Amino acid sequence: MSLNHIAPAELKVTIHEIPLSDDLLETMAERLWSVGDVAVLPDCLVLLPSSRACRTLEQKLWARRPDPGAGGLLLPRARTLTQWIDDAMVLCGLSREGLPDDRVRALALAPLLADLPWLRENPENAPGLADEFLSLFDEARLEERAGRLWGLGGEREAWLPQGPEGEAVSRDVDRIREVWRLYREVVPRDRVDGVCELAHLLGTGAGPELPAAPLVLAGGFGKLTRIDARLLTAALRSGRESHLLLARGDGELDRVFAATWPDRADPEGVDPFSPDARLRERLREAGLGDDVTASVTRNAGRQPLRGRLAAAREDLGADGPAAWITLRACADPESEAREVITCVVDALAMAGDTPPRIGVATPDLRLAARILALLEEAGVPAD
Repeated sequence: MSLNHIAPAELKVTIHEIPLSDDLLETMAERLWSVGDVAVLPDCLVLLPSSRACRTLEQKLWARRPDPGAGGLLLPRARTLTQWIDDAMVLCGLSREGLPDDRVRALALAPLLADLPWLRENPENAPGLADEFLSLFDEARLEERAGRLWGLGGEREAWLPQGPEGEAVSRDVDRIREVWRLYREVVPRDRVDGVCELAHLLGTGAGPELPAAPLVLAGGFGKLTRIDARLLTAALRSGRESHLLLARGDGELDRVFAATWPDRADPEGVDPFSPDARLRERLREAGLGDDVTASVTRNAGRQPLRGRLAAAREDLGADGPAAWITLRACADPESEAREVITCVVDALAMAGDTPPRIGVATPDLRLAARILALLEEAGVPAD
């Protein structure tokens, strides 16, 4: 496909808010089949956070095909943001030749760390520290905060605390800058540099126009750096018709879940809705989302977790699933696992001869394994 230019007046990004409980990929599949002309489907672009999500969308599209007996079908380009960035770097002429593999960078940096005076007595810590420093360097650049670490433009002095604490932080910053200089000696340019250069090119219009797509869909991103948000915005700009699907947590359990974060939908925050707020901010900066207002609710004084949950429960009322949520403090994973077992056994005992099915949800696989082991010890069958 040739590089087609889309006039700014033709650009439009439609933002859809869908409940967290809805199936995002089903919604996307339905929207794609609504284009009408199957011939344009291969030119459409879908951006998702993972390769697995891309493959699942393709399966849902295939299952929804209007004519199952028609044989083959050309599907839209379902890409992760990383894959789209790699494609865009090639189109913009940003060479990836000589860029080191991410797995090699730590191997190159670790021996240099082991020779530093403040690490010479513990050289065995060098590999782990190399990984940590590289994560810091990458995040600082992708969040556009590198100036604070490298001391550019006087930023460093402006944010350092005063007194003894400031001196300690200053020493840490000096070490970070020392390691950064060492890293640049062995790796003058890496992939993150290329990604930041791409964001600058596309943001300033200095690069070529990206291939135009009749339809661009994006959604499902739970974490986006500032550079990621800029690039996703650029991808949305490449569509004659673009749709961004954002999460809306308006259910009772959704609102209590969101209350566990101090700042809701804060572009600077880390809660589940912050990536969406950041995207809204970038769209407004690009002139594509002037009609969209970010709903940022900051709790004054960083209200403690118990207070936020209590306020959410009071707001939702006594009825419904939110009223059954109880916050329990646990000192460590072992006590957390035993607390869960106690709740399960108590619920089964209260049910008598007709025990209900009980679900235990945890993002921690080790904790889940420990809970299963304790359930087995208690004689409770689990799957």
